[in-house]
Amino acid sequence: MNPVIEERMAHSIVHEDVQHNVEWLDENFPGWHTEIDMRDFDLGSASMCICGQVFYKQADRCGMPSGFDYAMETYDNDMDLTAGFCPGGQIVHFGNVMYGHITQIELDWIYIIHDRMVQNEC
Repeated sequence: MNPVIEERMAHSIVHEDVQHNVEWLDENFPGWHTEIDMRDFDLGSASMCICGQVFYKQADRCGMPSGFDYAMETYDNDMDLTAGFCPGGQIVHFGNVMYGHITQIELDWIYIIHDRMVQNEC
């Protein structure tokens, strides 16, 4: 892992809910970050948030409207789907245009996902 990310996690700078959910995803869905398209990443969207993108295939097979809905139905007891996966109602988009502002939770996810993607390229 990137030393900056490790330091942020070690010093509890990464939001504890994000850290908890990253660990849960790592344990249960190794490689989950490869499902994230940062051009569409939007924590305010049930389809483009972390769960929306990681679980979209399962949601589609089950006829559910989004990966977030699938995760809520299937894994809600295992992880905190709102804390660390949602910015608390912020509307943010990381495509060509950004609406609203970036919260610390969003920055934490961006840092972690970017770090994982860089590691995969090496």
